[in-house]
Amino acid sequence: MTTPRTLDLAIVGAGIAGLIHLHYARQAGLDAQVLEAREGLGGLWRVLPAWQDIQLSTADWAIGDLPLEGPLAPQIQANIQAWADRFALHDGIRLGCAVQRAHHDGSAWVLQTAQGEVRARHLVAASGGHNLPIIPPLQRRDSRIDEWHAYALHEPAALAGRAVMVVGGGASAFDLIDQCLEHGAS
Repeated sequence: MTTPRTLDLAIVGAGIAGLIHLHYARQAGLDAQVLEAREGLGGLWRVLPAWQDIQLSTADWAIGDLPLEGPLAPQIQANIQAWADRFALHDGIRLGCAVQRAHHDGSAWVLQTAQGEVRARHLVAASGGHNLPIIPPLQRRDSRIDEWHAYALHEPAALAGRAVMVVGGGASAFDLIDQCLEHGAS
């Protein structure tokens, strides 16, 4: 059995951060590859509700002369695709290649993926896991409260006429407050 080649850099995640890492790694002459679990580009922007948006100026998200079309998830998703096209990144991206395990063997990172082993001298985790809900495993008894995470609220119209408590103070919380106000929740 032959040992796979050792990349200079393995990048986990084909979202914004992963593609930017790939672009700059290539500019630096590195042998780099992105490993993406999903079957398309965009990372979490592929699965976030369409109303999710960025919290910064769209000008701050522009790359080169490619302006961001807008702040909402579908527009960001379209820009990620445009970046990959514009900078010819597709050949450095392996889709459907979930990383199941990673460890350093003393000389390189060894990643076990759905498509086999990948070795790399350096590793970047650009997986965007911060957007996945962390819900404590508390036992609920006779609860009449529906619990949602911004990640799972795909139809904000479901907030209409409801009393809503938003927990947290990050970007998702402010997005939810906007949606509550827009849809008449108290």
